[in-house]
Amino acid sequence: MAKGAFKFRYQSILDFNQQQQKALEIELARIDGEVLGCTEALRRWQRARGLLLDRIAAARRDGDLLENANCARYLRHVRRQIEHHSAALEGAQQARERAREQLEQAMRSCKALENYRDRLQRQFAAERERAEEKIIDLHSTSKYTRTEEAM
Repeated sequence: MAKGAFKFRYQSILDFNQQQQKALEIELARIDGEVLGCTEALRRWQRARGLLLDRIAAARRDGDLLENANCARYLRHVRRQIEHHSAALEGAQQARERAREQLEQAMRSCKALENYRDRLQRQFAAERERAEEKIIDLHSTSKYTRTEEAM
């Protein structure tokens, strides 16, 4: 057994996987922020639609045709915005799921390499200990033999 410290030959791959995992965690956090932003925008437009429908009902009740027409035009715009933000939210949620799956895969890869490294490290330590015990046994045997020969 060579003297020296344990060196894991796949350490560069493990380092790369750990960096990839950190990057994916950052990406997932960014996408989570995007999902929250899309959700909030969608809620705002849905609240605007509710208020607008109330205004249309009031305009119809009061017989205000101009207000009714203006609100109806704006309602079409609000509905387009709701559709747009719903699609954006769905896309962000799909991106979040893809990022989560990639992160899960990177974490599994890191864990497998870490477990392999730890197992090799334990084997290295056990072999080193056996080699040291063998040296001590040889030294003790040699000393005992010299002592016996001297008597």
